[in-house]
Amino acid sequence: MKTTTQLTLAGLLTASLMGTVQALEVSDPWVRAMPPGHHSTAAYMQLENTRDEAVRVVRAQAPGTTERVELHTHIHDDGVMRMREVPDIEVPAGETVSLEPGGLHVMLMELPAMPETGSNVELILELDDGTELTLQAPVRDHRGGGHGH
Repeated sequence: MKTTTQLTLAGLLTASLMGTVQALEVSDPWVRAMPPGHHSTAAYMQLENTRDEAVRVVRAQAPGTTERVELHTHIHDDGVMRMREVPDIEVPAGETVSLEPGGLHVMLMELPAMPETGSNVELILELDDGTELTLQAPVRDHRGGGHGH
C-alpha cells in the first residue's frame, strides 16, 4: 500500500510539474559579432512552442550588455530591405519559428562596447504570460547576410 501511495504521489507531482513546462524551447541562440565601431548587433535562435496554443515573445533584455533591446523583422519597402520593430514574435502552437539573419531577430542597440567573439551574452525573453526565459547566447563571427546588422 505504501508503494502505491508513493507512486501516486510521484505521479501527481510529475503531472503538476508537467503543467509548468515552459512554453518555448530555445535552441541554438547566438549573437552576431560585429567589427569595432558598430553600436548594434542581433541575436538569433530557434523558438519551439511545446504547447497547444500560440505563445508570443513580447519583450527581450540583454542585462549587462545594453539597455535598448527590440524585437525586429525585415520587410521589403519599395524594393529595399529594411528592419522594423515588431510588437511581438508569435510562435504558433506546436511550431518552430526561426530568428535568423534577414528575418525575425532580437536587436541589441546602443551598445557601449561590442561583445567579443567567443563571449556569451545573457538574453531574457519575456512571454505574453509573464514567463521569462534566461539564456546564454555565444557571440559568433558570421559573415554575409548583413542586412544592416
